[in-house]
Parts: sequence; structure tokens; C-alpha cells
Amino acid sequence: MADIFSEVDEELRQEKIKEFWDENKYFIIGSILAAIIFTAIFVAWQDWKYKTNMQKTAELYNILDARDVEGLVKYAKNSNAENSVIANFVATSVYINRREEEKALNLLKTIQENRNIDKIYRNLASLIEAKLLLNSDNDKQLANIEKKLKLLSDKNNIWHFSAQETLMLLASKRKDYPQAVKIANLLINMPNIRPNSKERILKLKKLYEIKIAMLENSKKEENN
Repeated sequence: MADIFSEVDEELRQEKIKEFWDENKYFIIGSILAAIIFTAIFVAWQDWKYKTNMQKTAELYNILDARDVEGLVKYAKNSNAENSVIANFVATSVYINRREEEKALNLLKTIQENRNIDKIYRNLASLIEAKLLLNSDNDKQLANIEKKLKLLSDKNNIWHFSAQETLMLLASKRKDYPQAVKIANLLINMPNIRPNSKERILKLKKLYEIKIAMLENSKKEENN
């Protein structure tokens, strides 16, 4: 058994799953938000052909420039679908960075319930909500986000990789390390996985395998 641990450096052995997520969740969520916000703005800009939309666009950029988060929320309530989703995602990002998660969750719920926007944005809001609630101790909440993540994990869904990764973290939170390893193997073998993502998943998989070995060793000691 000692040989198993000797292969893993001191830092990895001492790392806790909760600490890993706490240290990286805002970076992960922020990266997703940044990508979708800029993509949404670009696509929306191409569709804004009428003068009224151009006026709304100018208003949105002025609010963004002023970094007025409350102004963004108010703007989203009185704007068209395209502008509204951009404003709400930007405001969500601000609230997350401020650690005001309750406000962020309320906005994400608003996005999910908006049937006037593309489903891709509603799914993204569900994914971000799941990541924010991952450390919740509320079993009902966890069961709800697991249900949403399983729907998003379909290979035909654009967010399936992030959904599967979040399901892996959820399994580890529940100390279901064999399930976490199973999902990790699935992620590692996905085509076109980015090198940094693969490296992250491999580290977590190794950690889960250590946890499994530790639990098995503990059971053996109890039986002796």
C-alpha cells in the first residue's frame, strides 16, 4: 500500500476535493461566461438591423462601460430577448465575482425561465447554476442540479463536457469515488479534449483513485 502513495507527490496527496473546487470554480465559471458573453454580443450585433435595436445596443454598452450591475438588471427587464440575455449574463458574472451568489442564482433562474431566448443560453444558465450549487449541503438542491446536468451531458449538447465534469465533481462530493473515476475516464477519452482540461481531469482521477485505495485499506484494517 505504501508504494501507491509514494508515486503521488506530497501536494496531490494533501489536496482535498472541496478545496480544489473552491479554488477553481470562479475561474471555470468566469471562463465559460466570458466566452458566451462575447459570442452572444457578436451574434446579436449582426442581427441588430433596426434603429431601435441600435439604440438599445448603445444603451447596453453605456451600462457595461459604467459597470453598473443594477443598471444591467433593470435594462434586462425592459429589453428584447437578445439584449436581455447578454445583460443578465454580464450581471451574473459581476455578482459571482463579488461572491454575491444568491443574486447570481436569481438571475440564472430568470434566464432559464425565459422562453424567448435560444435554448443554448438557458442550458448554459443551468450549467452555471449547478457549478455554483455544487458545495450545497441541501440534498434536494443537489438532486435537482444532478437531474439538469444529466440532461446537459448528452453528447449532442454543446455543454456536455462541462456537464459531465460537474457530475464527476458531484460524485466525489458524495464520496462516490468509483463513479467519479468512471466519469473521469469518459472525459479523458473524449475526442478533441483540450490538453489543460485533460491534465486537470487526470489529476482528479488520480486523487479519486487514492481515496478509493485509502477506503479499501481502512476497511481491511477494521476487519483485522
